[in-house]
Amino acid sequence: MKATPQGRSAPGPRTRSGHAIDYGGPCARCGERHAIDLTEAAAAAALDLLALLCRSERLPTPPGGPAGPLLAPRLAEDGGQMIGVLLARTPSGATLRLRAFSGAWDGQMQVPGWAPPLAFEDGLPAWRREGEARLDALGAAIASERAATSDEGSRLSAARVANTQRDAQRLAELRTAHRRARAERRILRQALSEANPGPETEASIRQQRALDADSRVERRQLRELRQHQQREALRLEAALASLTAAETELVEARRALSRQLMSRIHGAYRIPDRNGALHPLSRAFGRPDAMPSGVGDCCAPKLIGWASRLGYTPIGLAEFWFGSPPPAGGRRHGELYGACARACQPLLGFMLCPMPDSSRRE
Repeated sequence: MKATPQGRSAPGPRTRSGHAIDYGGPCARCGERHAIDLTEAAAAAALDLLALLCRSERLPTPPGGPAGPLLAPRLAEDGGQMIGVLLARTPSGATLRLRAFSGAWDGQMQVPGWAPPLAFEDGLPAWRREGEARLDALGAAIASERAATSDEGSRLSAARVANTQRDAQRLAELRTAHRRARAERRILRQALSEANPGPETEASIRQQRALDADSRVERRQLRELRQHQQREALRLEAALASLTAAETELVEARRALSRQLMSRIHGAYRIPDRNGALHPLSRAFGRPDAMPSGVGDCCAPKLIGWASRLGYTPIGLAEFWFGSPPPAGGRRHGELYGACARACQPLLGFMLCPMPDSSRRE
């Protein structure tokens, strides 16, 4: 697969902040940055597709083929999705438009006329469906356990806060009382010393010992109060830990299953470079643990992979958000966006690298 030149004759579309948009990133192998520009022509093609989607009931598919999935859910609350358009040049010199949606559309990984996924082109395998069902079941069990222990957990947490405040007040009151008592003992000792300038009498010795005993009592009171407070704090901590033990076990089980499933999902992807060779995802990120979830499912990687399979040369790309904003915000219907930093930029940089694999830096 060939790439477009890095230089621009004219600046392409920009974000609201004025930054130019492109689709690429640093290559983990050669260390250079490679990208496809968001050209004016690609932006115009994206706007054409946006207009078509806005007046359609279903995702458009080739004539005579099966109908595409409904578009209405994407316009509902929290239902939006990224759409991409790639301008590509065929070996004969014609310019074509390829289009893609991110991830799956209402559970469909592949829709006729749209870029196929980089993995699971024939549908999700049984192991992935079963793994995701187990994750859902564990998530439901966690929510159920959390709801069942919510009231008691709130009571114990409130008791812990109240105890902390009460303990601080008791310590402060005891220390204040002890300071007053120490001051009084200093006065008494000074009076005893002035009343008996010579050798100590039996009576003065008894009085001094009584004052010393009072001092020891106060130290014991402070020590016992602290020990009592620590025992009570440990009791509440143990009660909370026991209360959340089942939830913690479920959370750990879900986390372990998620890591295992994600590793297997990532292992199923094969990404093409510009020379047509296929590679595992980990080659683009340097190490497997650096790959975020959802990597490889965005529009740009799917489009570049499709162009590579067809033998086309990418000459411009544009992505826009279609539908309602995501729960976290940051996306607006019809607005153009560049490649996401964590998942797409490293992947695109690798896919667009022009060096043969044997010459890439180890």
